[in-house]
Amino acid sequence: MNTFYQDAIRSRRGDATNIREPRIRGSQRNVLFADTPDGARVFKFSSPELVVKDEKISNQYKMAGIPVPNITSHQYRGLSFEEYPIIPGRTLYEAIGDGIGADDIRRIYRQILDNFAKMARVRAGSLPHENINLAHYVARENVSTANNRTLGNVIWMLVYLMNLGADKNIGLFHFDITPKNVIISDDGHLAGFIDIETVGICNKNFAFGMMAAKYQQLGFDINELVDYYENITGDKLNRTRIATISNLSNAGKAFLWKNAQRKR
Repeated sequence: MNTFYQDAIRSRRGDATNIREPRIRGSQRNVLFADTPDGARVFKFSSPELVVKDEKISNQYKMAGIPVPNITSHQYRGLSFEEYPIIPGRTLYEAIGDGIGADDIRRIYRQILDNFAKMARVRAGSLPHENINLAHYVARENVSTANNRTLGNVIWMLVYLMNLGADKNIGLFHFDITPKNVIISDDGHLAGFIDIETVGICNKNFAFGMMAAKYQQLGFDINELVDYYENITGDKLNRTRIATISNLSNAGKAFLWKNAQRKR
């Protein structure tokens, strides 16, 4: 465990105890948990630009009624990090591993889509069109951190190309809504979204396709998601584009995961 990270946490929370790594880490190595008198908290270390962006997006999403952590940004000796309380519950990934049924998974994805519709109503102009707020730059920073800069630049170009489209479809979307980034409550309802660093200004069909990728990987038909979303919003999505992005995402993430493991 990075001792400099621990020092940074204690500089902010001198009462922090049981500083630890997440039980399910994925490809990231920049996240730590800690216990405090007012509850367990998450500390995520990143670039100054991403940390500030995440704090702004947290505020924008909460104003729109989208359940996300209340993020605050900090610095310690040139190190930038964000802090937020752990959302009670477990990830959808953990719930699937524990054997929840297909009907429950479908129900939770419908709740995800209810919130995706709220994301579509958040004005992209609520954040300036600076590089760090654009999805392809966000993706590059995250992949570069987890893998390397060369792969980050490749992903930058792929995401840029997948984001091309009509301006009317541009919004402020979470474009990595996977079971690991969805928290469900003890009674089985959507409690919140995490990993806000993968929120950025991007095309709605791109963000939808990235979300649909895991649904497809779980063995479900992504047309179920499209049908439900179009029914509740009246908006038409590009099914062909969504299916293409879903397939590319599944192939790309498998490659990045293998590369990240080799890097370790």
